[in-house]
Amino acid sequence: KAANVTVNIDYNNPRQTLEGFGASATWVANDIDAFSPAKQTQILDLLYNTSQPSAGLSWVRVGSFLCNFNPSPGVFDWNHWGIQSGMRWLQRVNAAYGVNKFVVSSWSPPAWMKDNNSCTNGGHVLPAQYANLAALKIQWLNNAKAQLGFEAQVESVQNEPNTRANYDSCEWTTSEMNTFVVNHLRPALAASGLTARIMAPEVSFYSNFDNAWGFPLLNDPGMRAAVSIVATHGYGRTDNFSNPCNSCAQYNKPIWQTEDSNLDGRYNGSIDDGLIWSTEIYKALNA
Repeated sequence: KAANVTVNIDYNNPRQTLEGFGASATWVANDIDAFSPAKQTQILDLLYNTSQPSAGLSWVRVGSFLCNFNPSPGVFDWNHWGIQSGMRWLQRVNAAYGVNKFVVSSWSPPAWMKDNNSCTNGGHVLPAQYANLAALKIQWLNNAKAQLGFEAQVESVQNEPNTRANYDSCEWTTSEMNTFVVNHLRPALAASGLTARIMAPEVSFYSNFDNAWGFPLLNDPGMRAAVSIVATHGYGRTDNFSNPCNSCAQYNKPIWQTEDSNLDGRYNGSIDDGLIWSTEIYKALNA
């Protein structure tokens, strides 16, 4: 039994602004269909239903599956299962819980836009394809808005641009990312009339973030103007998230942690695991 504890909350001394809490539906949105209708409702209630004890999530992160959406020049597949499972998830949580905030992340641009001609194993986007990639991202956002009736709040430039993986992935240097965002993505987004904010870089770990990503990106005036949200993942288990993001503070940018996992693929409902994750969240909130 826990000891009696008194917690004092000072509403007159706010320390930070929280956009909310969320989770990714990428690749797993289809999995819910394996459960009975009653169990599906129970799962979603535990994630989103704020009228009962739950995680109270208010954001969804979906993958764009750009490599499947545009498999070759002029060919598009909006009905790809990965895209549509994400759309169905968003439609369901919006109808049942009023959740309409979502982040769009890209694991890999189309293979034909990359120097390795593959969705997987990293590779870099060919500079000659930057304009096409920006246009494709806008097309995806418009398609989603038309299907859902509401639009994405955040468009991420790239999921884990520092990682070459045997699944969908793409590598970017800070110079490449700056050029793409400043000269192509930002102008395309502005011309589209969409309201999504640009987020970068969504690297896989926070270690050495300022020197490796934060300052190289934000020291560029065009990039500072384009990027509204700085983001990282939490896979560096020795990372100290209580260390502040100095580049974010210097340039007045919020920092989000958009992905983390223990990667073992198994559910652990123990209090020990709960304490591990509550500690991780606490450290991130102190960044």
